[in-house]
Amino acid sequence: MSLANTISSDLLQFINSFPEAIYAKDLDGRFVFVNEAHAKGVREKYPNIPDPIGRTDEDLFKNKNELQKILTDDQKVYNGQFLYDHLEKTTFPYQSEHAVSTTKVPWFGENNDIIGLLGISRDVTGRVDLFHQLFNSHPECCFITSREGKGKWIHINQAGLDLFGYNSLGEIQATNVIDVYADEKERGLYMREIAKNGYLKNHQIDFLNKTGKKITVHVSSSVRRNSQGRIIGYHGMIKDLTHQEKVIKELKERTHCFQRNLIRSIAENIEIYLSVDKYSHCDLSVLTKRQREIYMLVAQDKNSREVAEYLGLTIRTIETHCRNIYDRLKFTNHQRSLKGIRKHSKEKGHKVGFVIP
Repeated sequence: MSLANTISSDLLQFINSFPEAIYAKDLDGRFVFVNEAHAKGVREKYPNIPDPIGRTDEDLFKNKNELQKILTDDQKVYNGQFLYDHLEKTTFPYQSEHAVSTTKVPWFGENNDIIGLLGISRDVTGRVDLFHQLFNSHPECCFITSREGKGKWIHINQAGLDLFGYNSLGEIQATNVIDVYADEKERGLYMREIAKNGYLKNHQIDFLNKTGKKITVHVSSSVRRNSQGRIIGYHGMIKDLTHQEKVIKELKERTHCFQRNLIRSIAENIEIYLSVDKYSHCDLSVLTKRQREIYMLVAQDKNSREVAEYLGLTIRTIETHCRNIYDRLKFTNHQRSLKGIRKHSKEKGHKVGFVIP
């Protein structure tokens, strides 16, 4: 008796309203029920099969690898397992590849024994294609890896290939994940940490590219599990911090340089004003306070432009003050220059030595 004959007309109408393919198989893998969406899909793809009832997957799928995977999954369900939102790749006639999300559960009979399976499948090719587009075009490294052994690269986008210096997916797939670790012990730490919560965010690691150059990165990733909940791999993103680390280093150096210059400037300022007061009652007493400031700055090997910038005056004003300094200190024609002020300062012992380490 057909399973459809045991379902109420209202329920059957409800099942047939679904755009997804809904079906039931017996323990021999024969379709004993399909809704209208499933039947229509089979007729469109296989014109020589007007009705899938009584048919098996061997009649529909000619790709041996895909068929074997379907049969293996079906056997798991016959043994009592549940498969939820399981992604399957199917190749239909004319080599048309589709991604199908399938959920399969055991079909229990009146005596609570398994008599087949119930399934629902939806074509998610567009969704998968969109994922691949986003994955491959992302500016940061996106990856999918396995967990067992030394780890294998299942997929990595172009940004990841560029980061590690490989020319193709096949080239990096020929290596092990552990090969990119600067310290192999870090992989064990990464695996233990991500197992605690199922994910890691901005986990800093030092990797090596193909040539052995160290790359400092942040890894944000989550675990991949099989239907039994066991961790089988990881997927996520890798952010290159190498340029960021360089910028931080340069910023620290510039900050240190700024601090040194600030200290020097403060020290010089203190030195100048102390010097001005110190020599206010000696031979420099004939100078005004401003002239003594200029005298001490010139004595510290500053030129007219630097003195002007330091005091916020014009170069012309500084030159005028300098001529007045020459006159008041009775410099000879040979002495009337900034060099003459420096020589005078050394001879009189006016210059205060102050060194910034």
